[in-house]
Amino acid sequence: MGYGLNEDIRKLANDNLKLKLELEKLEQDHAVWASNREEKDLEKITSCLKRLEADVSVMAGDCSSQVSRHDGNGLGEDLHHAYVHLNSLFEDVKKARSELERAYIQPGEIGRIEIDWGRFKKTVAEIAEHLEN
Repeated sequence: MGYGLNEDIRKLANDNLKLKLELEKLEQDHAVWASNREEKDLEKITSCLKRLEADVSVMAGDCSSQVSRHDGNGLGEDLHHAYVHLNSLFEDVKKARSELERAYIQPGEIGRIEIDWGRFKKTVAEIAEHLEN
């Protein structure tokens, strides 16, 4: 795997870690009913998602020439799944924001965000694995 792709994976991993930390803050603030902090947490999560979306886009560009080389291992499909999972995360955050405006985020919504984040994290790991092969 070339330096550019290694750098892409490193950025994805770092931004994914930042997202995890922001999700943990949201859970903590939700547990103590700190709606002002929850709103700021959601803004930070949205910012993390935008960085992740940019990272995936850069990686997709860097991989465009690599996909034919890795054609049989599902790299292109995993990149597509990364976009699908990011879209799910954006939708989850949008719904959580809407609920917060109505005074309260339902605990199930935070759970959905975490599930979708877990799916995204798994997809990033699969992309890294495909690129190493």
